[in-house]
Amino acid sequence: MSRRAIMSAGLCCIALAGLLPAASKEAESEVEKKYRLECPVGKAAPPKDTTETRTFLADVLLDKDGDRLFYAAQDTPTLGVLKGDEKAVGKGDKPAKALYRFVLPARTWDEKDIDKDTRKYAVEVFRDENTGHLLYVSETGAVAVVAAPKEAPPKKAPETPWLYRLKLKVRPPGEFDFAFDTLKCNVEVYREADSGRLIYLAHNGNLAVSAPGKEFKAKEAKEAQWTHAFELKARTPEDREFNPRTPQFALEVYDDPNSETTLYVSNTFALAVVPGTKAFDMGKTKAAQWQRGLVGDKWSGEVFLNPNLDQLMFIASNGGFAVLPK
Repeated sequence: MSRRAIMSAGLCCIALAGLLPAASKEAESEVEKKYRLECPVGKAAPPKDTTETRTFLADVLLDKDGDRLFYAAQDTPTLGVLKGDEKAVGKGDKPAKALYRFVLPARTWDEKDIDKDTRKYAVEVFRDENTGHLLYVSETGAVAVVAAPKEAPPKKAPETPWLYRLKLKVRPPGEFDFAFDTLKCNVEVYREADSGRLIYLAHNGNLAVSAPGKEFKAKEAKEAQWTHAFELKARTPEDREFNPRTPQFALEVYDDPNSETTLYVSNTFALAVVPGTKAFDMGKTKAAQWQRGLVGDKWSGEVFLNPNLDQLMFIASNGGFAVLPK
């Protein structure tokens, strides 16, 4: 049976997280806040005679046990994760540097065409001068991160041709059928001409950015293919035991056959992308495997393994999440 047929039949099972252990010091990693970045972003279409610029904040956190850096947005439940250690962040005393800006339309689910009435989002690209990593920040405060590129940044914003749209269905936590209470997320995909990076922009301003992808034309675009799903829990900093009150989030996992990218979308329409796809037996989908907890000052999260794709899923207690290859 094809993936589309499975979806239509309402047989899409959610792979629940495996048995969650009781809290223990051995099962948790301390996450240290290293510094905070200020990212001013103006609106795409502010009212006349105003600039409507707002400064968004992103805390850079270091997980020493996992040698990873977390870029935790303070204004939206979005999260970026990259490899890094104490040496990578240095003193952490350098501000973010604004590089260039995009203004990108994003349709709602029911909008047929992009036109003058389509909602536009400003996306400002910053460089973390401490690490060289790039931050893409939308005017809603959503954050996506990209590892420091080898090439120098362009002197002006590169062209970002629109490629295609993806219409993604998401079930809220506790819902096991696509036939009831399904959330609908429209995603526009753009390509940065200079770098080849792909920008996935949801209709609510959330975004994800992938590594350079191949060139292709919109007329060749194919629908995203649903593969599997998870429901994951993430404890708050104040509550270090899993219990019925622990925040729970739903993730749907899709293949984007156009760019050969794996795309995750949550019930809050947060996005994460990982280059590459992997075929597996959908009739034998494995549950997410809890790895360890993450806890810091006023921030916490969990690390899960997606054993179907050998990818690590990082989810914060506010719903921000990111994905990396294992």
